[in-house]
Amino acid sequence: MKNKDKYYYLYEDRYRRIHSQGFEYWISDPDEIPLVISSIDKFLDYACCQPQTASIIEFGCGEGFLADHLLKRGFRYLGVDISESALLKARQIAGAKGKDVFLLADVTDLRQVPDDSFDISIDNQCLHMLVTDDHRAIYLAEVKRVLKSSGKVYFRENFQEKEFEHDITDLRDWIEKTGGDYETLHDYTAYIDAEEHIVHLPRVPGRFNNELGYRKELESAGFTLERYDTDGLQCIMYACVRK
Repeated sequence: MKNKDKYYYLYEDRYRRIHSQGFEYWISDPDEIPLVISSIDKFLDYACCQPQTASIIEFGCGEGFLADHLLKRGFRYLGVDISESALLKARQIAGAKGKDVFLLADVTDLRQVPDDSFDISIDNQCLHMLVTDDHRAIYLAEVKRVLKSSGKVYFRENFQEKEFEHDITDLRDWIEKTGGDYETLHDYTAYIDAEEHIVHLPRVPGRFNNELGYRKELESAGFTLERYDTDGLQCIMYACVRK
């Protein structure tokens, strides 16, 4: 399969659609961004991370609002994303301090990133973008590989009540088992200067789980889940590497 045929390249299409409809950024909710930043800072305190000494890799960094925050705090940072459009915005946000800190890459193939090279990894809703068993397993193996033996991981993901128990081999299998429609346009809320607008977009595949399901998946990939919190819609997970 050629890279451009992989279903998660639909995220590049989504960024382009959003930008073409007059929205400068995808994640522009004035309430969401500070909440996510606060959640990340709490995790970094938990992990005893100090700026200028701790190194952070973010998977699915998108348009870079977390990158901007972490760079301002003084962390050594690398942001990885599959979308050229997203990284263009990320570089604009980060400015001069963001030179050479973004990598256009597939998170299931991070051969450019050496083993044991980061203290911390951040996944702010990246894992759900991968829906097949193989892609999720390979991604988590890459997360583990690039982290040091003492490495810790932050996950922020969507939550569902029931454990996801299907085996998924490819996109066709996913569609057959979940009934996903990725062609019809739907209304989504977006923001310009904190004012709500409607943007028309197709859905993209997203695979979510409950605590038990995420716990099984992370532990089988070589992580220990140290903390799990949910508000019923999203969950925050702290994990550490087992090497």
